[in-house]
Amino acid sequence: MYDPADTDRVLSEVREHRAWQAERYFALNQTMPDGTGPDTPWLPGLPHSARTIEMIIRADWNYDTDPDPALMSWMRLLREEVAEAFACADATCLRTELVQVAAVAVSWIETLDARAKDTQLVLFP
Repeated sequence: MYDPADTDRVLSEVREHRAWQAERYFALNQTMPDGTGPDTPWLPGLPHSARTIEMIIRADWNYDTDPDPALMSWMRLLREEVAEAFACADATCLRTELVQVAAVAVSWIETLDARAKDTQLVLFP
């Protein structure tokens, strides 16, 4: 069950890590290119089109077209969102997709935390 307090806690950890990143990598982060777009290679050894790679990933699993629970995993969901971000050629698309990547990652962290809490409750009543 979704609890906004869990999201706030995870985002607080993300905020702390961002502060560390900003302190350590500030100059680098300000000058790096996005490195995305339909013709940008992002995995060595695979086709050089991000769109082609996205199609490969979607063929593996896509919630919208194949919501079979047996095929669902956090890794596949996050990989799909990352591929969509990598395929973006403009900042608006990229920003939208990166928000989705972040939301999936936060949700996954919340799920891991909930599993750990459930395990602790079972192991240590």
